[in-house]
Amino acid sequence: MDKQLIFNNTLEHLRHQGHAAMTHQYPGDTRCTYLAANGDRCAVGVHLGTKDIHMIEGMGVKHAFDIHPELFEHLHIDGASDIAFLANLQYAHDQYLGHEDGELDYYHHMPYQPGVNAWEDMMKKIANNYGLIYTPPGQGSEAAKEMVTEILDSLPALVEDAIAYTD
Repeated sequence: MDKQLIFNNTLEHLRHQGHAAMTHQYPGDTRCTYLAANGDRCAVGVHLGTKDIHMIEGMGVKHAFDIHPELFEHLHIDGASDIAFLANLQYAHDQYLGHEDGELDYYHHMPYQPGVNAWEDMMKKIANNYGLIYTPPGQGSEAAKEMVTEILDSLPALVEDAIAYTD
């Protein structure tokens, strides 16, 4: 399993999405989900096919892997450490992006610590725990794309200068 690639894809996806993937079962019951009705995906759902997600919806990632390990084969899961890694990504999504300030966690009876800043801090901790590189917002692929665009935009002038120099 290439944890760095999965981490980067998750980070970029959730930054772009900007919020958790949520489902509303009935009034007052809002839960995180692998795939929301509006197309939003959670930290693990972004790595799974739509058809596969329907088989595991409502399960935590460890339980989902225990019942349907074939759904995770393309991620090259290699034991409990990889499942714990995916569970940590799922936890960060569920606990930090998915709830209102002051709302209580039904299972742990503790207040959630919501918000994008808290989620970024949690993602940084996950990166440190697994020896991965965490790239702060604005310094990752978006910044790299802008830099490449600037270079490509300047190429015609550079070519013109090179031609003028050789004449």
